[in-house]
Amino acid sequence: MLQDDLGVGTMIEDIDARTLMAVIALKSCQETLDKLKDIQVQASKEAKEEYQRVKKAHKMFETLRDPPCPTVESCHQELQSRSTIAAVSVAVKLHCAAADTAVELQQRRNIMTPKAISVPKIFLRLSNPFK
Repeated sequence: MLQDDLGVGTMIEDIDARTLMAVIALKSCQETLDKLKDIQVQASKEAKEEYQRVKKAHKMFETLRDPPCPTVESCHQELQSRSTIAAVSVAVKLHCAAADTAVELQQRRNIMTPKAISVPKIFLRLSNPFK
């Protein structure tokens, strides 16, 4: 046979085997690429959702930190109320400090003022025995 003499059959079998191995390798690569694409799509979706959550949280923080004033009058009223609250707070602190100072002064006066000394009655009789 010609195939046996020239080794053509072996060469054909080697080519078929290589082709089959290449096809299997390509199929495996394609499956891996498909899985990676699915993972990328899922990761992209999660990243977009997380971005929206962060954006919403940042907006809420900004609103809480610096609430919006719809009109100029409301902004002016807000500033006045804040300054009034601050002024009242300062006045209360000053009043408390003054009250504390007044109490301290009274305590110092009480310490420095000599107490009236009560003299027992027996000493009064001794100084004036004819009573």
